[in-house]
Amino acid sequence: MVWTSGFSPSFLDAAAACALTNASAVTDATLLDYFETRLGYVNYPAYSRLSKRLAAANPLGPRVVTVAKETSQALSQIHFVYMDVGCWAGNGGKDEWPRHREFGVVHGDLALLCAFVSDKSGCPHYGEPPAWKKEGQLAPSPLVDAAVNRHPDWPRIRMLLDRLAGCIPDTNLRVLGATLLASPYIPGPPRGEDAPITVFLGDLHAPVANAPENAHIVENGREMLRGRLEVAADGLAGLSPASRAAMHTAEVGREFEWERTSTRESVESWLRLYHVKKQRTADIFQEAGPDLRLFVNALQKFHEKAWPLELVQLGDFFDLWIGFRRAFGGTLDKTDALDNLHPDALEFARFWARRTLFETDQGPHLVHLLTLGQRAARNPQTGMRLRTTFLHGNHDNYLKHGSDSPIIVPAGREHAGRKLQVTHLRSSWYKPGLWAEHGHQADAFNRDRDPRWGYKLTQLAFFEPGARSLEGPAGWFGSKATGKSLQRVNSIHHAFRGCLMDHWFSPAQPCRGIYVMGHSHEPMLKRVDLLPCPPREHRQGGVSGGGGA
Repeated sequence: MVWTSGFSPSFLDAAAACALTNASAVTDATLLDYFETRLGYVNYPAYSRLSKRLAAANPLGPRVVTVAKETSQALSQIHFVYMDVGCWAGNGGKDEWPRHREFGVVHGDLALLCAFVSDKSGCPHYGEPPAWKKEGQLAPSPLVDAAVNRHPDWPRIRMLLDRLAGCIPDTNLRVLGATLLASPYIPGPPRGEDAPITVFLGDLHAPVANAPENAHIVENGREMLRGRLEVAADGLAGLSPASRAAMHTAEVGREFEWERTSTRESVESWLRLYHVKKQRTADIFQEAGPDLRLFVNALQKFHEKAWPLELVQLGDFFDLWIGFRRAFGGTLDKTDALDNLHPDALEFARFWARRTLFETDQGPHLVHLLTLGQRAARNPQTGMRLRTTFLHGNHDNYLKHGSDSPIIVPAGREHAGRKLQVTHLRSSWYKPGLWAEHGHQADAFNRDRDPRWGYKLTQLAFFEPGARSLEGPAGWFGSKATGKSLQRVNSIHHAFRGCLMDHWFSPAQPCRGIYVMGHSHEPMLKRVDLLPCPPREHRQGGVSGGGGA
């Protein structure tokens, strides 16, 4: 039994099945193999190098176990936690986008993946984890490490879960996965009486327009596109698939034009592709704003009355790709595509960020999230502020280079006068033992070096929303049914290098025990155990192509 790319065959087979649309291949057993929290990763060279490095770095502590390649361990002392927090989007109706209300929680060595689940939508990829009951305990399962209940930091997270349960009507709070960092050699985030609980929120893809009154931009009597794709006035009705594909290819290939004008009929056609109520169109956020507001309110109350929090939103807050022309170029020698921007790119990004926040009916809820850190009172026990951090992703990647000048909430609106620092966002967020980012840098189609293919695939989803159905629970476009071409596998390798192997390459680079991302829209929690060889029962086939070292 060969462990291709260092991972167990059962995980890779399940990941390949989940990446395809062949529903018959995705059984309950397949999903369990894919989403089970414990994941072994065999890479003897990496294990040997890291174990020696960590032993040398801890001369007074117990030695890291260094073993021969043929020796097997049930529990590796070299491991890290990989968490994809999913997204917050969709209404969940019959003809609407699936309802995602996921978030992640990290406190010290503990990591939990959670979701608000309605009785109608369920959480099919994770089966039916039990609803959280106040003052309860986590039921051990392949998704939940029983040791979490015994950890000294668990009572604080349990208090948070108690507070969040019931904050959104007609939903149950469910813990999709829970694990902990259990190595004395790989550091986790700080613990102690002044360590906040960190809440992670994934992609939003907030809509730039969702009604005729905010889709039309008329200046001096001219209908302005302001960077949007131009759609034929009669839309796509009656066109053959080949003709629709030709329209898509032609329009996506056009140069970005900030001052381009169009017709009212063409913008109406654009809006029918971008947003139609209760239908699957380009807008995947739909009406997720009110639930987001209730979640934010619950976090604020917990911080002000119980224990300090911090919140990190992991990028793609805005969506400045879908339905728009591309305002970044290609790579130039050593210059990344994202550093090769159109002269009007930053004005374009700021313009549509403002319209997202102040012209759509979801905007007030988004502003409510953005002002959370400014509004929340200090935690009474520690005096700490509720710190908020917002990263950029690939769909709002222009904000990597944006201005530090804040957007001011206009007079007469909720939170009027508040300053929103949203037009210049960082790429990553670090604290000791933890690394968080959007997650697109491991994605060959979407990384900052050259995201043009990712942009093109996004416009395919604009013209053909059903293209999103090509993705299974393994995640994003580009995955194929082999271990080396699965984007999820590439992502875990990327996290392994950044969390652990960079320390071997450069001792000044610290180890980090927890990695958190968004990007794929599909939640996943793994504790990745680095092993010197496969388990005894799998040893005959060996390992093929272990990566990351």
